Amino acid sequence: MATWIAHMRIAEYFMDNYASLNNTAFLVGNIGPDCGVPNNDWSQFTPDGNITHWKTGDKSTIDAEGFRRIYLQAKYEKYPFFMGY
Repeated sequence: MATWIAHMRIAEYFMDNYASLNNTAFLVGNIGPDCGVPNNDWSQFTPDGNITHWKTGDKSTIDAEGFRRIYLQAKYEKYPFFMGY
């Protein structure tokens, strides 16, 4: 898992080059998948990474197409957040 600063640097590139993504919601969306609440020893997070990273039954496969189909079809108020996510 990349550190938050790596996610933010990548977001910064897009924010500098695409005016429609230059907002706080897009930046927060970039770190959103890694913002789960840890248990006492930080061995598990809520929600689980399988949920926040849209993993299928195979833990190495991410359902990017499913995410796109549900959240990126229509541009609405939360669109920049989901683009970052």
